[in-house]
Amino acid sequence: MRMCGRCSRPIVFLWTLAFLFSSPILAQNAKAEPLSTPARKSRLNGIFSFFFWGSSSTDQTPAAFEEGISNYVRLSPEQLNSARPWRPPVYSGQEGALGWSSDIFQVPKGMESRVRFWKDIYTKYTSDQGVLHDRDNFDVIYEVVEFGPITNERAREKLVEERRKAVAAGRGVDPKKIRFQLGQKDMFYAGIYHSGRYLEEMEKIFREERLPIELTRIPFVESSFNIYARSKVGASGVWQFMRRTARPYLKITKEVDERNDPIKATRASARLLRQNYQILGSWPLAVTAYNHGANGVRRIVRELGTDNIVEIVSRYSSKTFGFASENFYACFLAALEAEREARKYFREPRWAPVLDVVEIRLRRPMPYSLLVDFFDGDRKAAELANPHILARVRKGRARVPSGHFIRVPMPRKELAENLQRGKVSQVQAAKELKRKGGTSPATSQGPVN
Repeated sequence: MRMCGRCSRPIVFLWTLAFLFSSPILAQNAKAEPLSTPARKSRLNGIFSFFFWGSSSTDQTPAAFEEGISNYVRLSPEQLNSARPWRPPVYSGQEGALGWSSDIFQVPKGMESRVRFWKDIYTKYTSDQGVLHDRDNFDVIYEVVEFGPITNERAREKLVEERRKAVAAGRGVDPKKIRFQLGQKDMFYAGIYHSGRYLEEMEKIFREERLPIELTRIPFVESSFNIYARSKVGASGVWQFMRRTARPYLKITKEVDERNDPIKATRASARLLRQNYQILGSWPLAVTAYNHGANGVRRIVRELGTDNIVEIVSRYSSKTFGFASENFYACFLAALEAEREARKYFREPRWAPVLDVVEIRLRRPMPYSLLVDFFDGDRKAAELANPHILARVRKGRARVPSGHFIRVPMPRKELAENLQRGKVSQVQAAKELKRKGGTSPATSQGPVN
């Protein structure tokens, strides 16, 4: 998975065609090989989720600040008008969940300053701001950098470096100890909105798997629920699975990639997290392993002779277990608090409508053009409901293969099923859809940003 995207080096994510600043710890997939410092740097400047844009003196320069960030963060009036009330999370009543207790995800003693720092990044500073902070002491904020109208990447980098040098000279601090972190308040707010499409179903899946539903908030750290989140090293989807890690759980072909389907990937992540817990024996370590890999965390535990997460993040550092891995669990705890207290920190938090769609298993290949017809020709709505279908299918160079699934608007379920049963042909289905027309519930929810 990605690194606690908001925590460390830049990671680049594709949001449709846009790049957004990503979370500080956009993690590498739990089962992927830990990323080296050079590899990680390409991951943290991503978009989505608004993660965080971070760089230390040893980090590569952050990824470009693309105009696309506005497409994700600035919700349109149509989206806000169709939004539904946000519901605060309810985590009680999980006595049967693996390793759960009412205080299992309380901030451990010794990690308070890290969690406060990331909570401020999520709730206090927007992506037009950032902080120069001490690399090791999270209570020390040297300066808040205001970008104002500056959106050009190089201009922002130049300003950050100028202020870093000035702070180092004025405070007598080694510049290598001064790190920049981009704010994410606006991005986290957008993440709350987009999470509304999926969180209730995600919680249902985790309950079925008998796992703590707090874990469904990991996508706030990984991608801020951006279904188009991609990293240059190959992590994909709201759960930021690496291909290698995903293969035991999800189908990945030239036509479809189930890592990009939030619901399918949720089931896979639940099973991966269960495996992490069974290997490591605690949720702080299992969550950290979602970023660093269970085998990697187990090696650290053996080397240090402790399974205490606070001791591990404060004492251990390596090329693969760097800033992002150190802060992944703190980012997760901060995200839990930020979402739980959303009404305190954000203007009236809202949820996107749940997609009114149904899953259909294909018995025969289907052209993407016909799938779009099920959505009254709305390609954005079709893509929002079917993010697992890859570009070569969307561009008409291949069909959705049989044996895979599609999602269609609920009112079109019977027609889609009859098509698969051979009761109607694809030509007849297309004519029927174009004859009826109209706007289905799945197409009336505003643009896919």
